[in-house]
Amino acid sequence: MSKISISITAIAFRIFVLTAAAANTPSIEWQRSYGGTNTDIIYALEPGVQGELVMAGVATSPGYWLLRMDSAGNPLSEIRHHGDDADVATACKILPDGGFYLAGYSYSGASGSKSSTNFGGADYWVLRLDASGNKIWDRSFGGQRDDFLTTLALSEDGGCLLGGMSAWSTNGNKTSLDFGSEDYWVVRLGSDGSKLWERSFGTTNSDTLQYVLPIGGNGYLLAGSSRGIPSGTTGGNRTNTGFGNFDYWLVRIDAAGNRLWETAYGGSSSDVLLCAAPTSDGGFVLGGRSSSDSNGTKLSQHYGGGDYWVVRIDANGQQVWDWAFGGTGQDDLQRIEAVGDGFILAGRSTSPISGNKESPSFGSGDYWIVRIDGNGAKLWELSLGGTDDDWPYGIRQTTDGGWVVGGSSRSGANGNKTTPPLRSGGGLFFERDDVWVVKIALPGVSLPPSLRWEEVSPQHRLLLRGTSNFTYRTEVSRDFVSWTPFRTNQVGDSDVEVFREQLNTPTNRFFRARTLP
Repeated sequence: MSKISISITAIAFRIFVLTAAAANTPSIEWQRSYGGTNTDIIYALEPGVQGELVMAGVATSPGYWLLRMDSAGNPLSEIRHHGDDADVATACKILPDGGFYLAGYSYSGASGSKSSTNFGGADYWVLRLDASGNKIWDRSFGGQRDDFLTTLALSEDGGCLLGGMSAWSTNGNKTSLDFGSEDYWVVRLGSDGSKLWERSFGTTNSDTLQYVLPIGGNGYLLAGSSRGIPSGTTGGNRTNTGFGNFDYWLVRIDAAGNRLWETAYGGSSSDVLLCAAPTSDGGFVLGGRSSSDSNGTKLSQHYGGGDYWVVRIDANGQQVWDWAFGGTGQDDLQRIEAVGDGFILAGRSTSPISGNKESPSFGSGDYWIVRIDGNGAKLWELSLGGTDDDWPYGIRQTTDGGWVVGGSSRSGANGNKTTPPLRSGGGLFFERDDVWVVKIALPGVSLPPSLRWEEVSPQHRLLLRGTSNFTYRTEVSRDFVSWTPFRTNQVGDSDVEVFREQLNTPTNRFFRARTLP
């Protein structure tokens, strides 16, 4: 997909100049598979020191698994913590002293690395580790039913806020109210692991918290999905009305957990928030999966079963814009990150080339990476995968301007995946997954071409400027629909003349320039 940046200038004899810059599409720099002969999945990908990357997820046991790798994808160290049952790490944050918070959900009792008890079903389980991965302390939080931790945010005092969803129960060491099927449940910890407070937010239906984002002054934004109804809410402590099935639902709280405001976004069908990130202007960008047509607060088009849906909001929760990306299949946006003046999206797509998806499908599900600018316009996209199912759960920009994307893969060495499978059988919860990490990098970045009209009486000439040693094609049109190649030039350090003519009669002509591969 080309990014068209248009500047139209009226000049003598009604001739117009249009410049078009082709956006560079990235390519695979390297790819690696990690794991054992059973199931291995990462759910968190964080930048480390000196270009390192830190991945956290579940290993074959299954148990909490922390893997450090260098900028070339080579493993540096791995750390495992687990009890006597299933334990899945879903969040990791690196502290200023080089240590870690490693958190997820656990079915284990006090055993192995786990010293805290189990309260019933799955509990939040968080560990504070030193820079070598040794445990400083661990804590569990939960009731008698399942409590699934999905997110963790650092606090300014060295503590953290745990977030996820809690089933209907008020026992164990959970003291906040329950409202329904699942609620947002957040637990604030001090740096020593002591519980400072907890809060629940939700309706009598299902409410799933996916992301907690810290805001200056120790406040937080809670971002997830809630099943409100258009005529009101369905009980609980949600106060704003819904738009249909599930909506994106945000709750802004202060440092003590008090609600400051809440807002929802969505259409008449299901809109499920799966990720969020802060923006440079103090606002936020939200992402997930939408099955809604253009109604409610959704203005963008619906392409297939479910599309990537990106919503940008300001610091007060007011919607700035929204965009949808997808094809005729299912497209689930799993991660979104702010990059420079725009955003990068990473998720899973089952769509062939269709809708506004222009990259191919390799199997039953691929990594689908989409780069957009600050206004939501697509700059480029890339599909990664084999003939089986591949799910990305994390993406991070690297110090050289590229990106590393990681998740799980069931594919062999096919499609554009070149690493062979490591596993030999199914896992306790999952099928046969390896961790698959891909480094993508842009080719050399070129300046957009510019066309400049100059009058040298009695003639007029058109000058092209771009990046030295890059090749550009100038095209001409009379209707903005049909474009004819006019001239191809390689640009040096100065302007190149592409057109010279003495114009005596009125005419309509439009010129544009494109970067050639």
